[in-house]
Amino acid sequence: MKKVLNMNTKNMAGIIVASTLLAGGMVVSASLVSKFFLRIQHENKLSVKGYAEKAVKSDIGTFTASVTCSDPNLASGYKSMKSCSEKVLGAIKSHGFKDSDITTNSLIVSKIYKKINGKETNDIEYYTLSQCITVRSDNIDLINSSHKELYSLLAEGLDISVNSPDYFISNLEKYKQELIAGATRNAEERARIMAGNCGGQIKRLLAAKQGIIQITAPDSAEVSDYGVFDTKSPLKIIKIVVSLDFMLQ
Repeated sequence: MKKVLNMNTKNMAGIIVASTLLAGGMVVSASLVSKFFLRIQHENKLSVKGYAEKAVKSDIGTFTASVTCSDPNLASGYKSMKSCSEKVLGAIKSHGFKDSDITTNSLIVSKIYKKINGKETNDIEYYTLSQCITVRSDNIDLINSSHKELYSLLAEGLDISVNSPDYFISNLEKYKQELIAGATRNAEERARIMAGNCGGQIKRLLAAKQGIIQITAPDSAEVSDYGVFDTKSPLKIIKIVVSLDFMLQ
């Protein structure tokens, strides 16, 4: 009886071992098949880039005019500054800008102390007063032409400086969507041509990635990993690249 039980036990152990080996072999085979399939799938992937650009005129422009006055007396210096600021405002409005286009910033007063033998004393030699006036308008042509003419105030004795204008696109998101669609179509067409030249065709899209928006002046080749945003040119070129991965068949 014990002999029979020992034989049954040995047979059962053998069956368990065989089953284990068979299951392990199936797992290894499945893993190899899976890796082979992934390798085949990877080899049948086509990666392409699509490009689109659009010339857009800025719809917002801005510049700043700064006026400065110096006087040993603060009260008379303030009167001079007020008169200078009024002349600058009058000149700006004479070009056709509205009150809503103009922002007069706070007055800045600096004390300049006397120096004796190169060392600063506690005695005030004179005051310097300065004020900035910012113009912001959707009339780009007026912004572009008028800021230069303000320098004519130098002939009246005003100490004035005018920054070159900055130009912006307020509705940039609208152009982004349009360019993404165009770049995607461009990438798909490239993929079809490349696949067709090799006797194949694209099957389906695997992945898509949008590149950084580049906004440059015309004829500029400037690019940046963080994106370029030109502000000095009224006319801008918006550029975008997309990356697409397709499965081939």
